[in-house]
Amino acid sequence: MRNIITFIIIAIQLFLLTGCWGSKKIEGETYITAIGLDYRDGLYKMYIQGLNFGNIAKQEGASTSQPAPPILIGEAKGKSIQSAYSKLQQNAALPLYLGHVHTILLSKNMLKEKMRSVNQFIGQEPLLRYNTLLFGTDNDIK
Repeated sequence: MRNIITFIIIAIQLFLLTGCWGSKKIEGETYITAIGLDYRDGLYKMYIQGLNFGNIAKQEGASTSQPAPPILIGEAKGKSIQSAYSKLQQNAALPLYLGHVHTILLSKNMLKEKMRSVNQFIGQEPLLRYNTLLFGTDNDIK
């Protein structure tokens, strides 16, 4: 009798623990592909380039004349890189996902003065990979 009760309890727990309750759909997030960082007048300026597949993911049949997904651009200022990123997250319609960042573009000021804060930001964000390409430029990031 005790074995039957134990089996029933384990079976009920297995049915309750299965599922994809924490999964997110592709159309429910903005996938960031590039980040631009600048430092001027004591403020960090962050630019992001992202993709949203909401208009494509809802279509059932694949068409050869499908339009390309729209490219989203975001911009925010803050006293730190993390505060600028937090402002972008707060103002975004959909959650930002950093797992697909391929490029980080840095201004000349960032390379000269604030490279340590860039390293800290990359190290603190678990979704940013260490093989992300870093580029520097003299031109305006925007």
